[in-house]
Amino acid sequence: MELQKEEIDIINSHVGNMSTEALSNLFRNIDYYINENVSVFIPLYNYCHYAVMPNHSHNSYSFIIYVDNSEDSLFKVEGKEVVIPKMKGYTCVAFSPNVEHQEIIEEGFASYYAVFVSVNYFERIYKNYTSENPLFRGGVFSIDAQLLNLLKQYMYEIKHNMPMKRDVLGLLSESLVHMLVRSMVCVDCDEVPVYNRDDINRAVLFIYKNISKKIVVEDLAWQANLSLPQFNRVFKQVTQRTPNEYVKYVRLERAKVLLKEGKLDLTEVALECGFSSSSYFSHCFIEGEGITPKMYRERYLC
Repeated sequence: MELQKEEIDIINSHVGNMSTEALSNLFRNIDYYINENVSVFIPLYNYCHYAVMPNHSHNSYSFIIYVDNSEDSLFKVEGKEVVIPKMKGYTCVAFSPNVEHQEIIEEGFASYYAVFVSVNYFERIYKNYTSENPLFRGGVFSIDAQLLNLLKQYMYEIKHNMPMKRDVLGLLSESLVHMLVRSMVCVDCDEVPVYNRDDINRAVLFIYKNISKKIVVEDLAWQANLSLPQFNRVFKQVTQRTPNEYVKYVRLERAKVLLKEGKLDLTEVALECGFSSSSYFSHCFIEGEGITPKMYRERYLC
Protein backbone atom coordinates (compact mmCIF):
# COMPACT_ATOMS: atom_id res chain seq x y z
CA MET A 1 0.00 0.00 0.00
CA GLU A 2 1.41 3.37 -1.00
CA LEU A 3 2.16 5.82 1.78
CA GLN A 4 -0.03 8.92 1.88
CA LYS A 5 1.45 12.40 2.29
CA GLU A 6 -0.09 12.79 5.75
CA GLU A 7 1.47 9.48 6.82
CA ILE A 8 4.86 10.52 5.41
CA ASP A 9 4.73 13.78 7.36
CA ILE A 10 3.94 11.94 10.60
CA ILE A 11 6.66 9.34 9.98
CA ASN A 12 9.23 12.08 9.39
CA SER A 13 8.12 13.86 12.55
CA HIS A 14 8.68 10.66 14.56
CA VAL A 15 11.53 8.81 12.88
CA GLY A 16 13.49 11.49 11.04
CA ASN A 17 13.45 13.08 7.60
CA MET A 18 13.67 10.62 4.72
CA SER A 19 12.91 11.00 1.04
CA THR A 20 9.67 9.56 -0.35
CA GLU A 21 11.66 6.97 -2.31
CA ALA A 22 13.64 5.90 0.75
CA LEU A 23 10.45 5.58 2.77
CA SER A 24 8.74 3.51 0.08
CA ASN A 25 11.71 1.11 -0.12
CA LEU A 26 11.98 0.85 3.66
CA PHE A 27 8.31 0.21 4.32
CA ARG A 28 8.03 -2.73 1.93
CA ASN A 29 9.44 -4.79 4.81
CA ILE A 30 7.68 -3.03 7.68
CA ASP A 31 4.13 -3.05 8.96
CA TYR A 32 3.20 0.40 10.19
CA TYR A 33 0.49 2.01 12.31
CA ILE A 34 0.68 5.77 11.93
CA ASN A 35 -0.87 8.30 14.27
CA GLU A 36 0.12 11.80 15.29
CA ASN A 37 1.06 11.14 18.93
CA VAL A 38 1.98 7.43 18.93
CA SER A 39 3.12 5.38 15.91
CA VAL A 40 4.13 1.72 15.76
CA PHE A 41 6.47 -0.04 13.29
CA ILE A 42 7.07 -3.79 13.03
CA PRO A 43 9.79 -5.42 10.86
CA LEU A 44 8.14 -8.34 9.09
CA TYR A 45 10.61 -10.47 7.12
CA ASN A 46 14.02 -8.99 7.79
CA TYR A 47 15.76 -6.43 9.97
CA CYS A 48 14.90 -2.76 9.58
CA HIS A 49 17.54 -1.10 7.39
CA TYR A 50 17.03 2.23 9.13
CA ALA A 51 17.55 0.67 12.58
CA VAL A 52 20.99 -0.70 11.65
CA MET A 53 22.25 2.62 10.26
CA PRO A 54 25.25 3.82 12.33
CA ASN A 55 24.69 6.80 14.60
CA HIS A 56 21.08 7.43 13.69
CA SER A 57 18.61 9.08 16.04
CA HIS A 58 14.93 10.00 16.08
CA ASN A 59 12.81 13.08 16.65
CA SER A 60 10.50 11.31 19.12
CA TYR A 61 10.92 9.07 22.14
CA SER A 62 11.29 5.50 20.90
CA PHE A 63 10.63 2.20 22.66
CA ILE A 64 11.74 -1.14 21.23
CA ILE A 65 9.58 -3.96 22.65
CA TYR A 66 10.99 -7.40 21.90
CA VAL A 67 8.49 -10.18 21.23
CA ASP A 68 11.13 -12.94 21.27
CA ASN A 69 12.71 -12.68 24.70
CA SER A 70 14.94 -15.75 24.43
CA GLU A 71 18.29 -14.02 23.84
CA ASP A 72 20.12 -10.82 24.74
CA SER A 73 20.26 -8.05 22.10
CA LEU A 74 23.10 -5.76 21.12
CA PHE A 75 23.08 -2.03 20.42
CA LYS A 76 25.67 0.63 19.85
CA VAL A 77 24.63 3.72 21.81
CA GLU A 78 26.56 6.96 21.34
CA GLY A 79 29.53 4.96 20.05
CA LYS A 80 29.57 2.31 22.80
CA GLU A 81 28.35 -1.28 22.48
CA VAL A 82 25.58 -2.07 24.95
CA VAL A 83 24.21 -5.54 25.72
CA ILE A 84 20.44 -5.49 26.27
CA PRO A 85 19.67 -8.30 28.74
CA LYS A 86 16.44 -10.26 28.49
CA MET A 87 13.95 -9.26 31.16
CA LYS A 88 11.05 -10.96 32.88
CA GLY A 89 7.97 -10.48 30.73
CA TYR A 90 8.88 -8.51 27.59
CA THR A 91 12.10 -6.52 27.26
CA CYS A 92 11.76 -2.85 26.29
CA VAL A 93 14.62 -0.51 25.33
CA ALA A 94 14.09 3.26 25.49
CA PHE A 95 15.78 6.08 23.59
CA SER A 96 15.24 9.80 23.99
CA PRO A 97 15.12 12.09 20.95
CA ASN A 98 18.50 12.79 19.32
CA VAL A 99 20.30 9.98 21.18
CA GLU A 100 22.44 8.26 18.55
CA HIS A 101 22.17 4.48 18.43
CA GLN A 102 22.34 1.48 16.13
CA GLU A 103 20.87 -2.01 16.29
CA ILE A 104 23.64 -4.60 15.76
CA ILE A 105 22.57 -7.70 13.85
CA GLU A 106 24.50 -10.91 14.47
CA GLU A 107 22.19 -13.67 13.20
CA GLY A 108 18.80 -13.30 11.56
CA PHE A 109 16.69 -10.56 13.06
CA ALA A 110 14.78 -10.04 16.28
CA SER A 111 11.03 -9.58 16.18
CA TYR A 112 9.89 -6.40 17.93
CA TYR A 113 7.48 -3.49 18.04
CA ALA A 114 9.04 -0.04 17.64
CA VAL A 115 6.80 2.48 19.40
CA PHE A 116 7.39 6.19 18.77
CA VAL A 117 5.84 8.83 21.02
CA SER A 118 5.95 12.54 20.15
CA VAL A 119 7.99 14.70 22.51
CA ASN A 120 5.28 16.97 23.92
CA TYR A 121 2.81 14.10 24.33
CA PHE A 122 5.28 11.89 26.18
CA GLU A 123 6.67 14.62 28.44
CA ARG A 124 3.19 15.84 29.40
CA ILE A 125 2.40 12.39 30.79
CA TYR A 126 5.90 11.63 32.12
CA LYS A 127 6.02 14.72 34.35
CA ASN A 128 2.99 13.42 36.29
CA TYR A 129 5.17 10.62 37.65
CA THR A 130 8.60 12.11 38.27
CA SER A 131 10.53 15.37 38.12
CA GLU A 132 13.58 13.61 36.65
CA ASN A 133 14.78 14.53 33.18
CA PRO A 134 13.53 11.91 30.66
CA LEU A 135 16.92 11.10 29.15
CA PHE A 136 17.12 7.49 27.97
CA ARG A 137 20.28 6.08 26.40
CA GLY A 138 19.19 2.52 25.82
CA GLY A 139 17.49 2.20 29.20
CA VAL A 140 16.05 -1.29 29.71
CA PHE A 141 12.89 -2.19 31.58
CA SER A 142 10.28 -4.93 31.60
CA ILE A 143 6.68 -4.69 30.42
CA ASP A 144 3.88 -7.19 30.88
CA ALA A 145 1.33 -8.85 28.62
CA GLN A 146 -1.33 -6.33 29.61
CA LEU A 147 0.62 -3.49 28.01
CA LEU A 148 1.33 -5.57 24.91
CA ASN A 149 -2.37 -6.37 24.56
CA LEU A 150 -3.21 -2.69 24.84
CA LEU A 151 -0.67 -1.95 22.11
CA LYS A 152 -2.32 -4.54 19.84
CA GLN A 153 -5.73 -3.03 20.53
CA TYR A 154 -4.34 0.39 19.60
CA MET A 155 -2.89 -0.97 16.36
CA TYR A 156 -6.19 -2.65 15.48
CA GLU A 157 -8.07 0.61 15.99
CA ILE A 158 -5.70 2.46 13.66
CA LYS A 159 -6.24 -0.01 10.83
CA HIS A 160 -10.04 -0.16 11.03
CA ASN A 161 -12.57 2.56 10.37
CA MET A 162 -14.75 2.15 13.43
CA PRO A 163 -17.26 4.67 14.82
CA MET A 164 -15.65 7.24 17.16
CA LYS A 165 -12.22 6.11 15.97
CA ARG A 166 -10.42 9.36 16.79
CA ASP A 167 -11.79 9.47 20.34
CA VAL A 168 -10.97 5.82 21.01
CA LEU A 169 -7.43 6.24 19.65
CA GLY A 170 -6.95 9.19 21.98
CA LEU A 171 -7.98 7.14 25.01
CA LEU A 172 -5.87 4.14 23.99
CA SER A 173 -2.74 6.18 23.26
CA GLU A 174 -3.09 7.98 26.60
CA SER A 175 -3.39 4.68 28.49
CA LEU A 176 -0.53 3.16 26.50
CA VAL A 177 1.92 5.93 27.36
CA HIS A 178 0.83 5.96 31.01
CA MET A 179 1.57 2.24 31.23
CA LEU A 180 4.93 2.65 29.49
CA VAL A 181 5.96 5.37 31.94
CA ARG A 182 4.80 3.36 34.92
CA SER A 183 6.86 0.41 33.76
CA MET A 184 9.89 2.69 33.40
CA VAL A 185 9.72 4.55 36.70
CA CYS A 186 8.64 1.42 38.63
CA VAL A 187 5.73 3.02 40.45
CA ASP A 188 5.25 0.80 43.51
CA CYS A 189 1.52 1.16 43.95
CA ASP A 190 -0.13 -2.14 43.12
CA GLU A 191 -2.24 -1.40 40.04
CA VAL A 192 -3.04 2.28 39.64
CA PRO A 193 -6.06 2.79 37.37
CA VAL A 194 -5.89 5.23 34.47
CA TYR A 195 -8.77 7.62 33.87
CA ASN A 196 -9.46 9.85 30.89
CA ARG A 197 -8.40 13.07 32.66
CA ASP A 198 -4.78 13.91 33.46
CA ASP A 199 -5.75 16.09 36.42
CA ILE A 200 -7.62 13.23 38.09
CA ASN A 201 -4.80 10.79 37.24
CA ARG A 202 -2.36 13.05 39.10
CA ALA A 203 -4.58 13.03 42.17
CA VAL A 204 -5.07 9.25 42.04
CA LEU A 205 -1.34 8.63 41.68
CA PHE A 206 -0.72 10.92 44.69
CA ILE A 207 -3.13 8.78 46.72
CA TYR A 208 -1.36 5.54 45.83
CA LYS A 209 2.12 6.92 46.45
CA ASN A 210 1.17 8.42 49.83
CA ILE A 211 -1.26 5.82 51.09
CA SER A 212 0.60 5.33 54.38
CA LYS A 213 0.30 9.06 55.18
CA LYS A 214 -2.51 11.43 56.08
CA ILE A 215 -4.21 12.60 52.86
CA VAL A 216 -6.50 15.62 52.79
CA VAL A 217 -8.75 16.53 49.89
CA GLU A 218 -7.18 20.00 49.63
CA ASP A 219 -3.85 18.36 48.71
CA LEU A 220 -5.55 16.26 46.04
CA ALA A 221 -7.24 19.33 44.56
CA TRP A 222 -3.86 21.05 44.45
CA GLN A 223 -2.35 18.08 42.61
CA ALA A 224 -5.15 18.31 40.05
CA ASN A 225 -4.83 22.10 39.83
CA LEU A 226 -8.58 22.49 40.45
CA SER A 227 -10.57 24.45 42.99
CA LEU A 228 -11.86 22.33 45.87
CA PRO A 229 -15.53 22.38 44.79
CA GLN A 230 -14.61 21.67 41.16
CA PHE A 231 -12.24 18.87 42.17
CA ASN A 232 -14.87 17.16 44.36
CA ARG A 233 -17.42 17.29 41.55
CA VAL A 234 -15.08 16.11 38.78
CA PHE A 235 -13.44 13.39 40.91
CA LYS A 236 -16.83 11.85 41.78
CA GLN A 237 -17.91 12.09 38.15
CA VAL A 238 -14.78 10.33 36.86
CA THR A 239 -14.15 7.67 39.54
CA GLN A 240 -17.72 7.14 40.84
CA ARG A 241 -16.40 7.78 44.38
CA THR A 242 -15.84 10.88 46.47
CA PRO A 243 -12.16 11.65 47.20
CA ASN A 244 -12.46 10.43 50.81
CA GLU A 245 -14.27 7.26 49.71
CA TYR A 246 -11.52 6.64 47.16
CA VAL A 247 -8.74 7.09 49.73
CA LYS A 248 -10.47 4.65 52.10
CA TYR A 249 -10.95 2.19 49.23
CA VAL A 250 -7.23 2.27 48.33
CA ARG A 251 -6.23 1.91 51.98
CA LEU A 252 -8.41 -1.19 52.35
CA GLU A 253 -7.16 -2.73 49.10
CA ARG A 254 -3.58 -2.23 50.28
CA ALA A 255 -4.48 -3.69 53.66
CA LYS A 256 -5.88 -6.83 52.05
CA VAL A 257 -2.60 -7.37 50.20
CA LEU A 258 -0.60 -7.02 53.43
CA LEU A 259 -2.98 -9.27 55.36
CA LYS A 260 -2.61 -12.01 52.74
CA GLU A 261 1.18 -11.75 52.97
CA GLY A 262 0.98 -12.27 56.75
CA LYS A 263 4.29 -10.52 57.54
CA LEU A 264 2.91 -7.64 59.67
CA ASP A 265 0.68 -7.66 62.73
CA LEU A 266 -2.66 -5.88 62.57
CA THR A 267 -1.39 -2.63 64.10
CA GLU A 268 1.50 -2.51 61.63
CA VAL A 269 -0.89 -3.13 58.72
CA ALA A 270 -3.14 -0.32 59.95
CA LEU A 271 -0.27 2.18 60.15
CA GLU A 272 1.25 1.05 56.83
CA CYS A 273 -2.08 1.76 55.14
CA GLY A 274 -2.58 5.18 56.72
CA PHE A 275 -5.22 4.35 59.33
CA SER A 276 -4.89 6.41 62.51
CA SER A 277 -5.39 3.41 64.81
CA SER A 278 -5.96 -0.33 64.72
CA SER A 279 -9.47 0.13 66.09
CA TYR A 280 -10.42 2.55 63.30
CA PHE A 281 -8.81 0.16 60.79
CA SER A 282 -10.96 -2.70 62.11
CA HIS A 283 -14.08 -0.54 61.96
CA CYS A 284 -13.43 0.44 58.31
CA PHE A 285 -12.49 -3.12 57.35
CA ILE A 286 -15.66 -4.62 58.82
CA GLU A 287 -17.70 -1.89 57.14
CA GLY A 288 -16.10 -2.63 53.76
CA GLU A 289 -15.54 -6.42 53.86
CA GLY A 290 -18.08 -7.69 56.39
CA ILE A 291 -15.43 -9.47 58.51
CA THR A 292 -12.59 -8.42 60.82
CA PRO A 293 -9.02 -8.04 59.52
CA LYS A 294 -7.99 -10.97 61.73
CA MET A 295 -10.63 -13.24 60.18
CA TYR A 296 -9.62 -12.12 56.69
CA ARG A 297 -5.96 -12.94 57.36
CA GLU A 298 -6.76 -16.33 58.85
CA ARG A 299 -8.82 -17.19 55.78
CA TYR A 300 -5.71 -16.87 53.57
CA LEU A 301 -3.03 -18.14 55.96
CA CYS A 302 -4.70 -21.37 57.09
